[in-house]
Amino acid sequence: MMKLKAAFARDHLRGLAATKEVSFMTAALAVAAMVIVPRSVSVISFVAVIAMITWYVTRRLLQGAEREGSTTVREQVRYCCDKTWQETKSKAKRFFTLAAPGGWREVRITADSFDNAVSMSTVIWIIGVIYIAIVVVVLVATFASFAGVNDAILSAVFSAAISYNMLAISCLLTVSAFCCIAFLSFLRRIAFLQSHLGVGSCLRCIATWIGYGGAVGAVMASLVPLAGLVVTIPTQPAKSAAILNAITPRSMLDYPAAGAVAGYAFGLIVAIASLFPDSKNSWLRRVLCPGLFVVVFIGLSHFRGGPRGLLRPVIDAAALQSGFSSTFCTGAAPTDIASGSIGAKAWVITAMDRCGGGLLISTSAIGWVVGIAAFLVGGSLFISDICGRARSEE
Repeated sequence: MMKLKAAFARDHLRGLAATKEVSFMTAALAVAAMVIVPRSVSVISFVAVIAMITWYVTRRLLQGAEREGSTTVREQVRYCCDKTWQETKSKAKRFFTLAAPGGWREVRITADSFDNAVSMSTVIWIIGVIYIAIVVVVLVATFASFAGVNDAILSAVFSAAISYNMLAISCLLTVSAFCCIAFLSFLRRIAFLQSHLGVGSCLRCIATWIGYGGAVGAVMASLVPLAGLVVTIPTQPAKSAAILNAITPRSMLDYPAAGAVAGYAFGLIVAIASLFPDSKNSWLRRVLCPGLFVVVFIGLSHFRGGPRGLLRPVIDAAALQSGFSSTFCTGAAPTDIASGSIGAKAWVITAMDRCGGGLLISTSAIGWVVGIAAFLVGGSLFISDICGRARSEE
């Protein structure tokens, strides 16, 4: 009886081997037929794919039977299925273990969860979050309403004032920072200062704040459609053109760019207050360095005449381009004021500088703004150093 079963098994595996050879030959003939008869490629390709799959499966079964010593195809298929199932369970168990090594202990639902949800501190927290959200939406709506005013002249004036002031202030801040770093490097060179000057850490700090500013600008840009709804609720269709100008896909480029420039300006102030990363003298790091930066900035601003003196070539070129005369301020604006052409830009700059309240911020105003910002940044970092050292001593 055992010899008879073995004979049947050999015949069974022999039939599987024959199936493998036949399927391989069928696939080869199908490929040749596709070359000879290209019109029936779709049908013959389907036959070729089926034949190749059959050849691959039978080949794997035969190799497994020879390796494992299986006597029948059923036994080999059962062995492959059991092995695949065990490997799948093992890998799935390891996957879930790696995905959550500590299990679900971080998520807890207790009897006190509802009491905590309705507690006074939670209610105050929710009110604070709602208040901040409302303030942000109102600010974005206000900015969007200014940026998308229906009057082309006001829109061009607003855009020019923001862009040119940011350009001038960033230039003054950059030059002042270079002067401070050069002077402190000289003091470090003659061994007057013993601490290491961390220029690399300053660059990383500036890059970080540029990222923060760009992220804030992206958030504001994403809230512009919501701010448009807030504006249209009281106005209805009265400001349809203004809303159309304010809510555009270009906001996702303009707002992050403006935020990145603002982050760069603020990052310079923070970086100056972090020039000596290894120094433990907070007076030097947080007070003297920002103070030196403010002194250099104010001196440079007054020397160059502030932002207006820095951009004097631009203002003079705009006045020449627009043909400034005694009747310029009473004349009509160009018809292409919203086109952004050179003539339109020149007219806006000249009108703001010679006829309006001024295109650029005054020297004293920018000095006060930078001085207060440097004082707040340096004072905050100074207090943070003291508190950190106090905690470490305790």
